[in-house]
Amino acid sequence: MTPKICTLAIGATLLALCTGCSTGGANSTAIPDPLESGFTPLTRLGEINVSGDIFSDVDKSGKSKPRVLGEIQKGNHRIIAYVQEEACGLIAVPETNPQSSSVHLTVKWPERSSEGSSKYSGGPYSLASAAGSDDLGSWASLACSRNAMVIEYSSRAKAPSTRPSGNVSAQDKAGSPPTLTMVIGSPAARGELLKEVLASSEPFAKRTNEHGWR
Repeated sequence: MTPKICTLAIGATLLALCTGCSTGGANSTAIPDPLESGFTPLTRLGEINVSGDIFSDVDKSGKSKPRVLGEIQKGNHRIIAYVQEEACGLIAVPETNPQSSSVHLTVKWPERSSEGSSKYSGGPYSLASAAGSDDLGSWASLACSRNAMVIEYSSRAKAPSTRPSGNVSAQDKAGSPPTLTMVIGSPAARGELLKEVLASSEPFAKRTNEHGWR
């Protein structure tokens, strides 16, 4: 089955979502040092080792290799979060066939404080989302800042999430379909962000797509 890969297409999605929002310029300001607010940049977090050739469809030309920051099991799928240069990535792969991703999202984090969404701490965030290519009706969203990632993954699979590894905190949320919420970051950032996300009445990506950046 052809994997769902969102790379260049995400740029068009982001442009559409950001209609009416600032894109920088003379009045834009650089994002302050995250260490001053208690966040550790994603690029400074330790990476973890993962099994299988999960990056077979990742563009490595002229780029540094992907660094995996967190992984969790959801049913028979592995949900893996990584960074590559100034971008966040999310891959969902079947446990028995890690070379074939069902969802693959990448998006660069905002360069300036006037860009993206500041809904959650540690932002601003850029957003990518896509439906999966499997037969489980899977769907995923990825909110990316230079300090943290917020991931939401849903499918018809009823199995709870298990085996978290790396810089990840997660919680399953009942619903139709059930949703897995993952936060990637330093321990302090994960504790704060997970509370914020779970306190929201609807998923981050749905809120952003339907109601605009805020």
